[in-house]
Amino acid sequence: MSVLTISQQITESSGTHGVWPPKTRSGKRKIDLDPTTLESMLAHRLTQDAEREKAGGAWVNGTLPNQHGKPVELSGLMFTRPDGRYLPPEHVSQRMQTIARRAGLLATVRVPAPAKADHVIVGALQRDRDPIGERTLYVNREPAGTVTVTAVTRLRGNRSRLDLAEPLTTDVATETELGRGLLSRRRLHDLRHASASIQLQEGIDLALVALVSKRLGHSSPAITGALYAHLLRPAGQHAAVAVANAVPRSVRVATPT
Repeated sequence: MSVLTISQQITESSGTHGVWPPKTRSGKRKIDLDPTTLESMLAHRLTQDAEREKAGGAWVNGTLPNQHGKPVELSGLMFTRPDGRYLPPEHVSQRMQTIARRAGLLATVRVPAPAKADHVIVGALQRDRDPIGERTLYVNREPAGTVTVTAVTRLRGNRSRLDLAEPLTTDVATETELGRGLLSRRRLHDLRHASASIQLQEGIDLALVALVSKRLGHSSPAITGALYAHLLRPAGQHAAVAVANAVPRSVRVATPT
């Protein structure tokens, strides 16, 4: 099992970007990675290496101000544009939504549906994506209820009809999103809350460190974590694997050339 170390973050405030350390000392932390995530990151690194070689001397991560306003030359970024420049947080969040739609995690309502309707019409879904099951309704990027999809019918004009287990309890306007509950419609950063929800659903005890800290009389759970990190590591590994297994994934099979 591998570990990811969090030491800095690229922030955005009122359209201005900066590079800051985490807000708190506990924000500088180590996170266990499951094998699937590690393999994805290694594959990404190979792609990035090819982009760096193609860019040659033009490969630059960029420069951003730190929390004191002093310029910091970025280096060694894991995720960048093809020319090496850093990715703005808002770009990453938008990209997350694009990937979510391609993966079948999001669908957009294209025809208004009144309350008590037993179906909704959404934009085209990929044929290999199964929309059946419980979905969260998002209005203006905020959760607004849930529906359960029982069947899907492909329609003309790149649209699909989703039949519902229960009639709608309220009017649903166009551009309303249907997504799986684990997906946030706001920012990529908000997915950490989804991660916490998944861990709880999978039986991971997030209060473990806090409980041990209280019993030992430590001033904060961070002290407990630092002293007993070697004992807590298996729990971290279990949590990483549990979260990874709960996320729907598609399997790509390489085509022989």
